[in-house]
Amino acid sequence: MMLRTSLEYLNKESSSLTQEDIIKYSDDLAEDKIKKNIQGKHQKGDKPYKETVKLRIKYSLAVISDGY
Repeated sequence: MMLRTSLEYLNKESSSLTQEDIIKYSDDLAEDKIKKNIQGKHQKGDKPYKETVKLRIKYSLAVISDGY
């Protein structure tokens, strides 16, 4: 899920990611420009990701970008 969200935001396939894409995404994530969409019975709306989730997202992008 984390990687899918990143790739949808960047509008790219994992094989086309560049260092600049990852830096831009990381900056936007840190500034809470990228938010999770909560769809549920009791909560609706956009909320920023928790810091731990942000780190996992950044890590997954770094791992996949090193492979290409």
